[in-house]
Formats: sequence, structure tokens, C-alpha cells
Amino acid sequence: MDDTQKPDGKVSQSCDDARKNGPNARCAKCLTNVTAYNVVGNAFLIVIKAYLGIVGGSKALFADAIHSLGDLLASFMMYIALKVADKPKSKNYAYGRGKVEYISALIISFFLVVLGIYIFIDAAKDIYVGRFTAPHLVTAWGALISIVVNELMSRQASCVGTLYNKPSIIAVALESRVDTWSSAAVLAGIVGAKISYPIIDSIAAVLVAIIILKSAADMLIESTRKLLDISMDVDNLDKIKAVVSATTGVLGIKNIRTRELGSTFEVDITVFVDKDLRVDQFPEIKENIVEAVHSKLDFGGEVIVHFKPFVGENHE
Repeated sequence: MDDTQKPDGKVSQSCDDARKNGPNARCAKCLTNVTAYNVVGNAFLIVIKAYLGIVGGSKALFADAIHSLGDLLASFMMYIALKVADKPKSKNYAYGRGKVEYISALIISFFLVVLGIYIFIDAAKDIYVGRFTAPHLVTAWGALISIVVNELMSRQASCVGTLYNKPSIIAVALESRVDTWSSAAVLAGIVGAKISYPIIDSIAAVLVAIIILKSAADMLIESTRKLLDISMDVDNLDKIKAVVSATTGVLGIKNIRTRELGSTFEVDITVFVDKDLRVDQFPEIKENIVEAVHSKLDFGGEVIVHFKPFVGENHE
């Protein structure tokens, strides 16, 4: 691929370029550092938002600090998941450990559900009893800092997670993006409470809780679906059918089964071949099928090929 050279000779590549042409050394470095960036960023936000939320009297900003605590826990879970998922296949784990990434995402979503319920109940109770005061305007700086930091973390994690098909990283990127929006709601609540009604800050805290619960529910549903061996999307299945059908020696396709295994897929294909084909010709056809599938799809999964003799129009 052609990378753009900076004046100092260093390679520069945007995320869009990487998606189009494939990841380079810079992308690999981002993948290595994504956990560290998220841990440091979320730890910083927890301290800033919790401190300003307490001293500035903002219920919404303190709730957002708890949200960042959930993101920090998610970062640690992502680190553990990536370390386990990248281990090679073994006798006891013939399909690898890729699904640990979905288990990680499930645990993260449960954390967020608990945190979201706590924030919602606490803020709703304050609204019900009328216990609220206008926060100090300094708390707005905490929300602004949170918006900027979370947006940067979300973009980096989303780019890396998409390029390398890492579900746990994509989940963390989603959480950072959700935190960006929740911090925006917090900022609006703080400003609104300061210039009009103090209750707006508590209302913003309730909105943060709802945002957390919504993102947790989405993550829970998606992770559960993928743990249940969800198949590839239709577009990728069509690509597989096209390249396999065009492979020399293949007379037809009986079936294609796929399942997602973390950052990879397993593709199981049964093809029809000439009934008079010699057994020693099968390996070459199989190799051609595997190469064709891997060249067409951007994933590192295993392709399993079965052969069935073609004996009539019904392919039986």
C-alpha cells in the first residue's frame, strides 16, 4: 500500500485510509496502546469529574464520573479479553478462545446496568423529594474536558477495533462515544441549572443513567447473539459463494455455514465436484478455495472444505 509521507519522513495514515488499504505499523502500535490510552484517559476523567462534581455540587457530573468508572472497568476487561483471545489454539481449545471477548462484553454490560440503576434511583429520589441545588459553574469545565477526552478515545478505539475486528475494543469505543453524549447532557444540565432551575442538574443525571442503561442493553443483546454462533452477514456470504463458485473444479455449492469466533470467523463449506475426480486432486482444489476466501474477506478465520460428488441435477 502507498502511505503518505510526512516531511520528517514518518508514515502518516488516516483511519479511512487504513480501512481501505489495510492496517500498517502505525495501526499495530495503536492496537498495542489502546488499552493504556483508555485506562489513563478514564482514570483522569474519574478524578476530574468526581472532584468537581463533589466540590461544585453537580449531581449530574458526579454521575458521569461513575459512568467513567464503568468505562475504566471496561478497559481492564478489554485488556484481559485480548490477552486470552490472542492465545493460540490448543488441544483443549481447538477453536481458540475468541469468544472470551463476548464474555468480556457481557460482564462490561452488567457493570453498566448496575451503575445505571444506581445513578437513576439516586437522581430520581432527589427530584422526588426536591433535594437539589444549583451547581458551581466550574463543574462545566469537567463536562467539557470529558467531552473532548472521550471523543478522542472513542475515535481511536473505534478505528483499531474495526480494522482488527476486535469486539471488546469496539465495545469500549461505543462506551466512550456514549460517555461523550452523556457528558454533553451533563454540560447542558449544569448550564441550565445555573441560569434557571437547579432541578435541571438532577434531570441531567437521570438522562445519563438512561444513556448508560441503553448502551448496556445494546451491548448485552449483541454479545449474547454472537455467543450463540451468529452467522456472517449476507454481503460476506455472497462474496464467499461467488469466489468459491468461480474456483476451478467446483461444480456447485451444497451449503455454507459460518460462525463468529471473537475477531475471526469459521467458514464451513461443502462443495460439489466431479464424481470421477481423483482423490489426489482434492488438496489442490481445497487450497484454492481457502486462498480465494481469505483473499476476498478481511478476517483470519479457518476455512473448512468438504467435498461431495456431483451425480445429477439435484446435486445429491
